[in-house]
Amino acid sequence: MLDLEALPDWLRRQRWFGGKGTPIAAVRVVDEARLEALHVATIEVRYDGDRPAERYLLPLKPDDAPLEEALDEQACLAILAILRGRGVIQTRGGTLRGERFDGPDSPLSSLSERPTVRRLSVEQSNTSLVFGDAVILKLIRKLDQGKSPELEIGALLARRGFRSTPALLGALSLEGKVEATVAVAHRFVRVETDGWSYVVDAFMKDAVPPAALLGEIRELGARVGELHSALAAPDEAAFAPEPIRREDLERWTLGLLSELDRTVRVAGSVVPDLQSRKDALRARIEVEVPRWKQLIPEIGLKVE
Repeated sequence: MLDLEALPDWLRRQRWFGGKGTPIAAVRVVDEARLEALHVATIEVRYDGDRPAERYLLPLKPDDAPLEEALDEQACLAILAILRGRGVIQTRGGTLRGERFDGPDSPLSSLSERPTVRRLSVEQSNTSLVFGDAVILKLIRKLDQGKSPELEIGALLARRGFRSTPALLGALSLEGKVEATVAVAHRFVRVETDGWSYVVDAFMKDAVPPAALLGEIRELGARVGELHSALAAPDEAAFAPEPIRREDLERWTLGLLSELDRTVRVAGSVVPDLQSRKDALRARIEVEVPRWKQLIPEIGLKVE
């Protein structure tokens, strides 16, 4: 049994808990399942005041010891096994179900029976586990009702064969009394840096962007365009394109102009000639808006 009296103080010490600054009125267990290596509990936290109640996933030690997360190697492999084997675990109020979306070349299939496990240290509201440097599983700590957008979008991209993002491999979901996505697994891609740092470093070396960098940015734009095309799924109501209104174009234009003003103001001290180019850049944005209105029908959308 969970020590509900000790739970509020324990929650406030967890990095992933989002309610640290709000007094907790009550905590209750809404679902739970016992596995060999861990006790998986779904709790509901109610707060004083107007803040809505929140639900969290707790993978805990299976015995009656003091509250402690069970994310050692054995527990992590048990979580992976449910997803990998499409397992169905009975919970107090329903089931914990594993599902897969991967193909024949999936790293889920090539992983050893007991792959290495490491927990990423850079975390916010979730917990990320890497198996064999091939699969990354994100354990979702704050649970929202229904399927997570990450699962729905990833599953759609997998069905459409989009390969420019890390492939969705599988998921764990609670069904029954609690309906929520509790974990998603993707192909692990090792990176040396992020895109923002990469571009900033390039400009720090040379204020004039090299042709190679511009080519990479152009390729990124092409991949983003392909992503939007893949997501424009008229055969699936949740992803069906919606008309772009003229107000949308005007709002986007104002947003771009505002961002331009801010960029010139912030970066002007580093790039002195940026201020002299501001009017030309504003004119470029204002000229491109009519082009958008012409291009939108060409890609199957319409302006209302």
